[in-house]
Amino acid sequence: MTDGQVAFSLLCDQLVEPTGVAGAVWLSWSLSNAADSAPEAVRVRVWRDGTRSAVDAWESEWMTPLTAGIRHGEDSLISNTRYAWSVEVRSSDGSSTRTSSVFLTGLVGAGRWQAQWIASGPQSVVRADPPSDDGLSYAVRYLPPTPYFRHEFTVRRDLERAVVHVTARGVYELFANGERVGDRELEPGWTDYSDRVEYQTYDITDALRVGPNAFGATVAAGWWHGYVGFDRRRQAEHYGAEPELLVQAHLCYSDGSEDVVASGEGWASSEGPIRFADLLMGQYVDDRVDLGDWTLPGGADSSWVPVRARDIGSSIPTSTPRPPIRAIEHRAGRIVHSEPDRILVDFGQNLVGRLNVTVSSLERGGSITIRHGETITPEGDLYVDNLRTAEATDRFVSSGRSATFAPTFTSHGFRFAELIGDVAALTDRDIEAVSVRSDNREVGTLTLNDEGLDQLHSNIVWGLRSNMVSIPTDCPQRDERLGWLADAQVFLPSAAYNANVSAFLTSWLRDVRYTQDDDGAFADVAPRLRLPQQAAPGWGDAGVIVPWTLYRLYGDIRVLQDSFESMLAWIGHIDRHNPDHLWRHAAGLNYGDWLGVEEETDRELLATAYFARSLELTAAAADVLHATSEAARLRALRLEVVDAFRREFLDSSTGVLRSDTQTAYCLALAFDLINPGELPLVASRLVDAVERRGPALTTGFIGVALLLPTLSLIGRSDLAWALARRREYPSWLYSVDHGATTIWERWDGWTTTDGFQSAQMNSFNHYSLGSIDEWFYAYAAGIRQSRNSLAFADLEMEPAVDAAVGHVAASFESPRGLIRSEWSYDGSTLEWDIELPPSCSATIVLAVSPRERVLLNGVELTLTAVETEPPLAAPLAGASPRYRWRVDPGRHRVTRLVT
Repeated sequence: MTDGQVAFSLLCDQLVEPTGVAGAVWLSWSLSNAADSAPEAVRVRVWRDGTRSAVDAWESEWMTPLTAGIRHGEDSLISNTRYAWSVEVRSSDGSSTRTSSVFLTGLVGAGRWQAQWIASGPQSVVRADPPSDDGLSYAVRYLPPTPYFRHEFTVRRDLERAVVHVTARGVYELFANGERVGDRELEPGWTDYSDRVEYQTYDITDALRVGPNAFGATVAAGWWHGYVGFDRRRQAEHYGAEPELLVQAHLCYSDGSEDVVASGEGWASSEGPIRFADLLMGQYVDDRVDLGDWTLPGGADSSWVPVRARDIGSSIPTSTPRPPIRAIEHRAGRIVHSEPDRILVDFGQNLVGRLNVTVSSLERGGSITIRHGETITPEGDLYVDNLRTAEATDRFVSSGRSATFAPTFTSHGFRFAELIGDVAALTDRDIEAVSVRSDNREVGTLTLNDEGLDQLHSNIVWGLRSNMVSIPTDCPQRDERLGWLADAQVFLPSAAYNANVSAFLTSWLRDVRYTQDDDGAFADVAPRLRLPQQAAPGWGDAGVIVPWTLYRLYGDIRVLQDSFESMLAWIGHIDRHNPDHLWRHAAGLNYGDWLGVEEETDRELLATAYFARSLELTAAAADVLHATSEAARLRALRLEVVDAFRREFLDSSTGVLRSDTQTAYCLALAFDLINPGELPLVASRLVDAVERRGPALTTGFIGVALLLPTLSLIGRSDLAWALARRREYPSWLYSVDHGATTIWERWDGWTTTDGFQSAQMNSFNHYSLGSIDEWFYAYAAGIRQSRNSLAFADLEMEPAVDAAVGHVAASFESPRGLIRSEWSYDGSTLEWDIELPPSCSATIVLAVSPRERVLLNGVELTLTAVETEPPLAAPLAGASPRYRWRVDPGRHRVTRLVT
């Protein structure tokens, strides 16, 4: 008997069992590698959970197994309904298997909201200013108490299902009958609230009972009312003056009837233990303020007053399924310094989140203050200067009862925490760090046979985790934490090898598009702040690069359909202001190759290169969307831009660019701005620019993502490895060797000669310079999508084999299934194991000397020389010719050995 093909990783809109689906969905799946027979066809079925009647079911035709996904539900989905769906795989031996998943709809269609926004009523107690010696700064002293809300309602009979839709202007926690609803934190996340507020959907059937029930909720300032970024002009009220809550529950009974429980005038509010909560400043909890059983029926006392309610208006909350923000990992700490009233705790990892502190012996009124920092000074003190105005300080006052202090309405970037006050009884077991972040499903593994390189990869992954909390941020600790567009676009390929970021970034792209002004210019950050930053080269271009890259990575055409008009508008903006096709005007602050080392790349060169790149990708998107005339127009314009670039910046006789920098040559080569005949000269100039430095890198945020891939493409993976393994400053391993557990913002964030860089801009948790991870996966391991492939249907696998490295292993759960590449090389024999999923094929490429032969699964291969695209331009003298072979799905062993 043979095992049939099995579908796995069933995803709805790139998420596992999402809730709140409110429109057509993209259903996708992977096929397993462990089967004796080949897949012949796949079929998708969708039905209302609990029934398989023909009335409720939808079924696709049998499709080719190469299909990456299918769209469903344009007009057929019903609100508040759980749907099941399955993928059936028919194998060549006649067998078939079926795998199922579910999704839960939100409010489908317009006019479904009945709830009102509610805000706290008049305060029951006039809030007095804290005493001046309480340790609180002026910035936090006047933050208002966090409002609490409650409402009681009746469930009339047995429920078939109960679904609640919730959002806030602020960040919320919802309770039903004393139980926390869901495990999301810091929701509804950060969007540009002037455009939209997202709502979340929860199934609360099991939390309710026939008879009296109660909702309780807390709404903190969050991004809506709290401190946001470094815009001091509008901190604490950037969007709105106070937190508000919106709740609508649908109680669906087994007889088909329905009750709606909605926030409005019947709800009540009060103050509670959370005296203030702010994402940047911290959270203050006074446990002596006791609301009793406020989330249970009958739990109200005289402190509760009626809320203020107002209609929902024209700004209807939207549901954009994205990964929830969750408490994902708990890490124990180690007390590294102890005094009677102060301890310093090291958690061994820079992360984003909070502390949980369990107290069991504090007297009533005893307090603990927690300060957070990424590192410590040489004297052993907590280093907080680089936080700027973000105080990142939490405070707990005890009621005298045992309690766990978990400040869930704030967020800090830290490795170290300083606890001050009544801390003498605390031990390591009482303190843990909690990593709170968007739960992007992780899909990659990588080992590089070197402790430093493996730590570097870990640092990159932790930078990814730390800077994806609702939106992709630059840093998680200081008074910034903004969605800088360039950071996201350069890091996206590296991010996608490590996590499925499709839904996360698709949601963020809506905010990117909303920043676009009437002239077509994107802002530099999204959501946009009231700041002058606008339309910088490499930053605004993310509005083109990110949607195209997501389409290539995941195969969902909707991201192009949603973004295409804004992509065209961006091109029009640049073109109108630069009729000579050199991007000199309307370039915003034009940051250039931000934070490069020792040399600066001409900013007009960088801008014009990005203009050509955005034209290339927008033309490709036009092809996909069958906008034929637009594609032709864009390609013609690109040719003019490339010609202008070459005339202005390139000496074609020598291959020298006006900026003789690594980044300049990488832009010219990677963005295909050089004629084929000029490639050897220009490539040799890139090699010179690297070797004359040591070899060492000089690239900043823009160039760093291109440097190693470009070196590999011109035949100098040896030089790429030299840069990756370099330990002296400037290098990736310099920070690793000095204790980094995430990627630094600057190459010189701390050096042995100068100590800390300026605290005004010195984050120790930025992912931009971690863009090297794409090279590790795609080139070092060889898991690289071919140029015209979609969703990893076809690969160009050419591992950067190096005897000094010896061994590399990588796996990647692609949209097609698991791809694996692992090689070992001792200087004479190469053993390379490859695994491809059923709907994926590959071309393998190896350099083979006349003294070597190649075996595929034990069978010797015929050697036929090939050229690659782009052609090799600067190979090492005496380099062996390169050969290619096609391989089918499955497991393969490639052996290259000396004859």
